[in-house]
Amino acid sequence: MSWKLKKKVQSLVAGEEGAVRKDWGGRVSVALVYPNTYAVGMSNLGFQTVYERLNALPDAVCERVFFPDPEDIDEFARTGTEPFSLESLRPLREFDVIGFSVTYEGDYINVLRLLGMAGIPLRSVDRGPGHPLVLMGGVCAFSNPEPMAPFMDAVAVGEGEELVGEIVGAYAEARAGSPGALRQHVIERLKPLQGMYVP
Repeated sequence: MSWKLKKKVQSLVAGEEGAVRKDWGGRVSVALVYPNTYAVGMSNLGFQTVYERLNALPDAVCERVFFPDPEDIDEFARTGTEPFSLESLRPLREFDVIGFSVTYEGDYINVLRLLGMAGIPLRSVDRGPGHPLVLMGGVCAFSNPEPMAPFMDAVAVGEGEELVGEIVGAYAEARAGSPGALRQHVIERLKPLQGMYVP
């Protein structure tokens, strides 16, 4: 990981109020990803609300990931640094669940760029048991989920703030009952939930 990028993120978080740090032990880890810069993402109240709701769940730990600032993209490429979370600096691919909050159609390409930078197959059908579950919510999800459907394991077409508990619960139940085929079992548990679309 680039020392320069690490220091920049640590400086950002040091100036915040309300950042949450939780122990990962036994919890479902969720990377809440805004596919635009920190400045744009942190002005989104829906994103802030989902972050708060997820961290209020005892069985979940939620950390934030953003698309790099334009001046940092070359540093990510030069150092081979993967997208990482603000709170623990963990790479995106180490999370159990990746939840994209997409507000603008123009950010679709950033969703794919972040997955590519993390070494996660772009299309859902190409992901295996060792990959995180990739979800999408936000305005673009419930207005028209189809453009991103091939790349998502599931899409929250209802209010994400209300669905987060059910998503974490489905993941925790599947992990306890069938760790061998975890991703597929979680997806099966999400299918009947009202407000979830499994492409």
